[in-house]
Amino acid sequence: MSGSDEPPHAPRIRALLPATEGENTGEIQVQWCAPSSSVSSYKVVVEGREGDALEFGEAVRQGLVGALEVGTKVCVEAVNAAGPSSPSEFSCKRTEGTL
Repeated sequence: MSGSDEPPHAPRIRALLPATEGENTGEIQVQWCAPSSSVSSYKVVVEGREGDALEFGEAVRQGLVGALEVGTKVCVEAVNAAGPSSPSEFSCKRTEGTL
């Protein structure tokens, strides 16, 4: 496990799922797995909204990113005192199908 003196490894996106019940119906829920690194928070970046990245605490592994069009790229970055993780093929995913 890498420490907080070096940027963390990238987290792995598990799924991009449409919320089907309640007040968040139609929004996309991002689920991810933690990397084997020291992490202080996670940043979820949606293509086209790079300036409005969503931040989640170190123990959180999912979050809502709002409604997205099919094909929109979503990336999750792990962050610690040394900076953010670098994007990788498994830390980003595009929405699929009908949302």
